[in-house]
Amino acid sequence: MSKQVSYTDPYPATPAQILAMVQDREYHAEKYVFLEDLSTEILEHKATDDGLSLEVDRRAKADLPDVARKVLGDNHIVQHESWRTEADGLSVDVRVDSPGKPLQIKGLMRVTPSGTGSDWFLDFDIKAKVPLVGGAIEGAVVKEFRASLARELEFNMAWLKKA
Repeated sequence: MSKQVSYTDPYPATPAQILAMVQDREYHAEKYVFLEDLSTEILEHKATDDGLSLEVDRRAKADLPDVARKVLGDNHIVQHESWRTEADGLSVDVRVDSPGKPLQIKGLMRVTPSGTGSDWFLDFDIKAKVPLVGGAIEGAVVKEFRASLARELEFNMAWLKKA
């Protein structure tokens, strides 16, 4: 089994403005400080006219229960994002690896025009390949994942206001 995380956030910015935001290397540096990562290293940040390839090595702050902490350890993750412009907005493939850990997160994000702004749709699949306790670990990761996404939305809104 796995757990799904799907929802949509409205944004007061066009897909082009959101792409410009994520193409700014400083945006990522400031975002991970705001998210209170223990450490962050941007391994790849390749912006093109119509997209972005991003890879970030992170030690993310997380409040996990003991069973999840024992399996996942220090919450070391490597996040891969591939942003591309499409006719109806932006499409983003996301993969989050936990080196040496039995956790896999894959997702798709879409940013589509809506009124004067955009809708940012997220659809993620979280899978812990651990017999007996995998579901409990997935549930704990979903909780942390949602909390992190809420903080990221807060940061993005503040970033867009100052842009």
